[in-house]
Formats: sequence, C-alpha cells, structure tokens
Amino acid sequence: MRTDLDTNFSLSQPLISSDEAKFTIWQERAAELCHKSDQSLWASIFAAAPHLHQTAQQFSADSLHQMLISPADEIAQEINDWQAACANYIDDNAFMSAVRKLRVKVWLTIAVAELSGRFSMPDCYHYLSLTAEKVLQRTTFWICEQTAIMQPLREETYYKGYIILALGKLGAAELNYSSDLDLIILHDSAATGIDRQHFVAMTRRLVHLLSAQTKDGFAFRIDLRLRPDPGATAISIDQTAALSYYESQARTWERAAFIRARPIAGDRKAGQAFLDELQPFIWRRYLDYSVIDDLKIWLQKKPVPAEYFGFDVKNGAYAIRHIELLTHILQLLNGGRHKCLRTNSTHEALEQLAHLNILTKPQSKQLQSLYDAWRCIEHRIQYQRDAHLYRLPRGAEDFEVFARFSGFETATELRRHLEQLQGQTASAAHHPVLQKLLESKTNQQNITSQATVENHAPNLQDVDLRREWLANIGFENAYSISNIVDGWLSGRIAATRNSRAQQYLIKLLPELFAQLASTDMPDEAFAAFADVIEGQPAGVQIFALLEFHPKLVGLIVDILTSAPQLADQIRRYPELMESLLDPAFFQQLPDTSLQIDIDASIEAQLDQIRRLMRPIRFGISVHQLQRLSDETEIAQAYTELASQAVYHITRLARADMIRRHGRITAEFALIGLGSLGRYAMNGHSDLDLIAIYDGDLSCQSEGDAHGGRSIGLSAYMIRLTQTIVSWLTIHTSEGALYEVDMRLRPDGNAGPLSVHVERLHNYFESEAWPWERLAFHSARTITGDDRLISVLDKLQKMLKAQPIEPRKLGENLQTMRAKLHAAFPVDMEKTPWRLKRIAGGSLDCDLLQQLASKYPHIILTEDEAKAISRIEFLSYWLQVGLGRKAEIEQLPERLGVLMARHMNMPGQQAVLNQLRQDTALIAQRLETALQLDLGASPETDKHHHNKE
Repeated sequence: MRTDLDTNFSLSQPLISSDEAKFTIWQERAAELCHKSDQSLWASIFAAAPHLHQTAQQFSADSLHQMLISPADEIAQEINDWQAACANYIDDNAFMSAVRKLRVKVWLTIAVAELSGRFSMPDCYHYLSLTAEKVLQRTTFWICEQTAIMQPLREETYYKGYIILALGKLGAAELNYSSDLDLIILHDSAATGIDRQHFVAMTRRLVHLLSAQTKDGFAFRIDLRLRPDPGATAISIDQTAALSYYESQARTWERAAFIRARPIAGDRKAGQAFLDELQPFIWRRYLDYSVIDDLKIWLQKKPVPAEYFGFDVKNGAYAIRHIELLTHILQLLNGGRHKCLRTNSTHEALEQLAHLNILTKPQSKQLQSLYDAWRCIEHRIQYQRDAHLYRLPRGAEDFEVFARFSGFETATELRRHLEQLQGQTASAAHHPVLQKLLESKTNQQNITSQATVENHAPNLQDVDLRREWLANIGFENAYSISNIVDGWLSGRIAATRNSRAQQYLIKLLPELFAQLASTDMPDEAFAAFADVIEGQPAGVQIFALLEFHPKLVGLIVDILTSAPQLADQIRRYPELMESLLDPAFFQQLPDTSLQIDIDASIEAQLDQIRRLMRPIRFGISVHQLQRLSDETEIAQAYTELASQAVYHITRLARADMIRRHGRITAEFALIGLGSLGRYAMNGHSDLDLIAIYDGDLSCQSEGDAHGGRSIGLSAYMIRLTQTIVSWLTIHTSEGALYEVDMRLRPDGNAGPLSVHVERLHNYFESEAWPWERLAFHSARTITGDDRLISVLDKLQKMLKAQPIEPRKLGENLQTMRAKLHAAFPVDMEKTPWRLKRIAGGSLDCDLLQQLASKYPHIILTEDEAKAISRIEFLSYWLQVGLGRKAEIEQLPERLGVLMARHMNMPGQQAVLNQLRQDTALIAQRLETALQLDLGASPETDKHHHNKE
C-alpha cells in the first residue's frame, strides 16, 4: 500500500491481474507494437488508456522504445525536426498535419515517460509547456511570413505590433496533458499603421491552424475568453483599449489571472512592455484585503461523492484549486511590496512565500509536493481519453482499473491515498487569510436556498466551472448561456455597468440558476430573464432586491416562464417588483380604487390613471398565476378596475368637451356588456360598451370662453364617445389600457357611435335580435348621470320581464354562430388552439352557460361542466402566455409544456387530445340545446338529459 506523496506513481505491475485472459489480449496487442522487454508496461498502459493505445499504433517498435530510453532527447529532436521542416511547407494543410503529428508524438512520449517513472510532474509541465510555446511561436511566424505587410524583425521570430500573451497553465509553464491554451491577443494599429481587421484575421487563422479538427485530430484548443469582455470584443484587441479596460473596469479575478501572464509569441518585447504597464493594476502597494471577498466564490468545497466516484481533482474540496487559490491570494496581498512574489510559477511562488515567512518552509515544501501529487492524478485521468476532464471514474470497475493505472494495487488503496491527500492539503494550506475565506464561504452557503445547495453551485466567475455546472443542472445551451453571463459580469449591458450591480448579480446567480433549472424548459426561462435584464437601464436595485429576498426569485421565474406578458411589464417597469415586498400583496387582492389627483391637468390625470392601474393589474395577474385567489374574485377585481378606468376616463373626457365646446343640457352614460357587464373579465378582456345619451336633439352646447365653437347634441355626444374610446385605447409612454368594442350598440357599426336613449328603447322594443336581448340581460351601467342611469335600469328590468320566444332565440343563435364560423373559419384539426372561435370553444362555453343560467331546466352534466372548466383553464393559459396574440395556429413548445404540467398530463399531445374531446362535447351539447324548444318543460330537457 502506498502512503507517500511521490509526485508520479509508476506502473510497477500489470493493471488487470484479476482477469488474466483479458490482460493476455493486451499483451498480444503490445507484442505487435513493442520490443519484448517493454511489452508488460505497454500492455498495462493500453489496458487502462484507450487513447494511448490508439496513439501508439502510429509508431514503430523502435520509436516506442526510444520514448522509454531517452524521452527528453526524443522530445527535443522532434521539436527541432518539426521546426526545420516548416520552412518547406507550401500550404496550411501540410503545416496543420505536421503540427498535429508533432503533438501526438511528444504527448505520447511525455505520458509514457511519466508512467514509467522517468519524468517527474515538473518535467511533464516543462515539456508540455515548452512544446506548446514553440508551436505558438512557429505558427505565428508561419502566418506573418505569408502576410506581405507583416515583415519579421531582424533575427527574431516575433513581429512588431502583434502580441500573444499566455495565461493560465501555459502562462505558468505548468500545462497539463489535455489543457486548453489560454491566450490574450493584442495589437497596436497606431504603431504599425495596420487596420484592426487584419490582426483579427490573423488571430482567426491562428486558431484555425491549431484548433481545427482534421483527419490527424487537433493540435491545441485555443481559449480566448480571458480577454476583456469576450462576448463583445474582437478576438484581437487594441492594446490601448485593453490597458484602459484593466485600469478602470477589470475585476479581481482578472488581476489573479494576470499573475500567470507572460508574452509567449509575436512581438514579445511589446508584450512585456504591456505587462509592465499593468503592474500597478495587478500588484497593489497596500494590503488589499478586498481580494478575499472578491475571490471567495472561487473556493470550492463540494461534498466528496460516495467512495470518491466522480470526484473532481481540480475543483473538489482540498484539491488542486485549493492550493492555487491560497497561492494566488497571498501573491495578490503581498506582491505589491515584495517583487519576488511576482512570478507565474506555482512552485516558485510557494518557495518565495516561505522565504518571506508568509508560509513556513515545511508548509511550502509540502504544498509543492501535494500540488504535484494532485496533478499526477489529473494527468492519469486525461491520459485515458485526452479530454479536458478532472473527474475520477464513476463506475466501480472503471475505478478499479484507474486505481491500478495510478500505481495502486486496489481501489481501496487509491481511496485511502485521496483521503490522505485531502487531509494533508487542508492542513498544509491552513492560513489565516484562507481560513477567513472559508468561514465567509460557509456563511454564504448557510443562507443559500436548499435548491442551490443541492446543486452545489460553483464559482460562477470561473467560465469552465460555470459551464459545467449549468450543463449538469439541466441547461442544454450551457456554452451560450455562460457567454451571456460573462458579458453581464464584464459590464457589457447597461444593467451591469455599475460595479455594485455586478457584485449583487454574482451573489444572485446561484439561486437564480437553481430556480431556472427547476422549470420545465430552463433555457427558455433563462432567455426570458435575459430579455428582462438586458432591457434595464440600471440593475443595482433589481439585483439587490432579489438577492436580499430570495423567495422572490422563484416567483419572478414563474412569471418569466408562465406569463410573458407580465415579464414584459417587469422589463419595462421594474418598480413593479417593489410591490412584491408588501406582506399584504400575497394575502389579498389589491385595492382597485384609483386615487387620482383631480386638481392636476387632464393630461397629467390620464398618465396617473395608467401609472396607478399598472401595479394593480400586475397584482391581480400574479394572484391569478399563483392561484392565490379564486377565479370569481379575480374576475371581479379585473372588472372593478376596468369600471374605475371607464369612470375616470369618462369624467376627464366630459371635462375636455366642456373645455373645447362648453357645457350642454343633456345626460350621458356608458353601458357595459359581455364580461364587463357580468363581472367576468380577465387580464386581456376587451370592453364591450354602448354609449347612451338623453336630451333635446335640437339643443346646442354653450361654446367656451376661448372661442371653442358650439355644436349640436348628437355631434357633441359622438365626439365625447370618440374621446373616451381614444383615451382608453391609445398607447402612450405609460402604456395602454383596454381595447374597446362598441359593435353591440343598436345598428352596430352602421349606426352612430353614441345612441339616444329613445333609439335604444325603440330598438329593443321592435328590432333587436333575440340574442341581443339575451346579451342585454347581463348589461349594467358603468358610469353616467343619475337620472339616465335610473332610466336605463328601468329599461333593463322591463326587457328582462319580457320573455324571449325560445324557438326564435334558438334559431337566431344558430344563425349567428353559422355567420361567425363562416366569417372566421377555423379547422379544429389544423388550428386547435384558436379557442375563442373553434366549435365548442370559449365563446360556445360562454353561451351555453348563459343559457343554463337563463333556463334552469338546461342542466349541464358533470362531464360537461368539467369540459367547460378545462377549456376556460386553457383559455386562461393562452391569455397569460400569449396575451392578445392568444388566437394562434401553432402553440409554442414552452407553453404546451406548462399547460400539460398544470393539467397533470404527460405532454402537449395529451392536452390536445383532451381539448378535442371537450370541444366536441360542448359543441354537441350546445347544438342540442339550441335545437330544442328553449321553453320546454324541465321534464322534456331532463328526458333528453337522461338519453344523453
């Protein structure tokens, strides 16, 4: 059993001794490729690392043997031969093939040398980084040499004005086996006189030459996301703009990233000059303890998975990142006063920290040894697949194989070693600064929601960790979402340009993403949230509100995913969220009365009406969405609010008519019909209105003192009604109120907009269709002069008392429905979601319920009542999901998922099948009711009911 902390674990015995037959196969494969003396080692490698087996097949037995005998010489020779051959390549294809073959040979040599004990981990870092550095320099030379306007400086391999900086593992010369190359590429257009687009094109070509997948694989994955604001900037940045960014906007993690920066290719002298100018940004003269708060989200303390299956050796608790974090924090805190700490090497930094007594010498030595031990395990993981991975195998059999691949006899011994590494890392990395960071992180986790804790949100400022976590918790487009977030954190949008807004957003993101991930369609939910945030002029107040009141995050996510119309309201009017902080908000529906300042101007009062109605409508909608109040209460609240709006708009319109044309001796009223009359409105209902007036038709208005002309009664009332309709429907900077439908007035659109009360009386006495008389039974006067209201009430009572001939009503309703379906044909098979107009849809449901309330002997069965309820429910979801565009042909997938979930059905198709059954049932029931004599005795209908 191993108990030491050697930095490389050589393969001292076969990997799969427990399965002799299986191992014999690998020995036979090794015999085909290797010298006899090397077969046992190669068989062990091939059995555990398919990637290395595939790679080894490209080389001869002598070549594989040479890798074991003198790996350093083999690597040096390969690099030299490749550099010399580059001069003879005539096109990119030949160059790309050669560089890929170089990487394959060198990487296999390094892996075999480390596995056989010939290379230590620092040796691996050195040769991996050296090869990548030489490749970048020669590739840059290749690109510039072929570019006529870029001439090489004498006896140098770099070019004036084009800078390639290495950061991360390459910058530290500590590259791992499958590492990306983290680069920042700069140019100086002013010094060279060369346009920016030329440098961008060069960079694009550099990335293609090294990263494109060909028949020979790829050479290196190039990562350019560490540049300033990668979502908004070009892949090559003017160095003056970059300096300005780092001096004014850059964040602490970017300071930490530049600890490892070094010029690696291109104009390296200019690159070093750039870094020299950045020194005050990276290294502060004073002790800057804000880095502890700023970098605490880098600290990962993920729970250790059972038996270490899937343990992350980079980001897991007390692993690679833990050592790097301590080192970088201590460098940032002290590097401003001690230049010896300004090194990009982890080993050298730890040595210098001991030299300055910031760490003890034994502590420094142990941390270096632990760092290499963890990195060795990291390499063994990457040897198996040549993938950018850090997790141990998740299956028992694979874990056993990996344990032997790492030099341990059993998986149990590997687990003991990992436990020992973690314990010693925790002990060796113990430091007051890091301890404070750990305590802060623990406190933060204690107040994070359970949803977030369960998903173990990592450092979301770390791009790789963020992307991996987002994918793990259910986001399909984790890469794109991560890029969007990176733009936010870079201040690319107005809402996050303020540093305080960025700080609040960073704290909010774990809870937000956990809530978004819990929805049926996380990517769409994020898109809705992004649309809201990117439309804000500022974000401090919003982010602070949500960060300090985490329960609101869930509600906002519900609104964003379920009700795009409400989401649009929040986007346009973020102050609406403040109403959610009132404890009474969730306990009762908002007060629908409008407290208007009647002394203000008419224009100011019109704006007041819209501003006051906005949070009330929002509150009612949230109650409806969250089912905090029953549907009857919600419908009544919507109706009362609309009635208030009609009252105040009418009051202001009458005042405006007096201002323009003077007073007139007459009375005016507005009648509400349909859902407005029945107290059955929803958030998107139109206002069905009839404007009525009474007075001497020959009378004239007074005119006003400022020259407004006098007009007759009919013209006066029509203009008054036009003003009311205009002010109710017009879109202003404060939004819109309602759509108005006045087609139910006598003579419809062919008649005058405002009707004299005598004409109304005569119309219903002798001309009105039976269905119009039925509709008028549920009408009510919304606002008007008292005497006229009294007259209208008497008219309505008289009409209700007069029986409607049932058979004529039935025939009339059938004719009306036939005309409606002819004017607006709807195919249930093709457009099933046009619920208002399809046969058996919401209009038919409404009509059937009216008939049932009018004729008690029309009794709806339980199945019919449930069908109506489901259709109304779907109609509601179409309204909250689509608003006034609820009449659609193709249902958005997001909305279909939501409706299915709320109806406890397996999917959109199941909802559609149920809808077809329900509408067919209602259409048939309504047809039957209309064909019967509506005046039939209860027994007659009961007999029919029983037959059904």
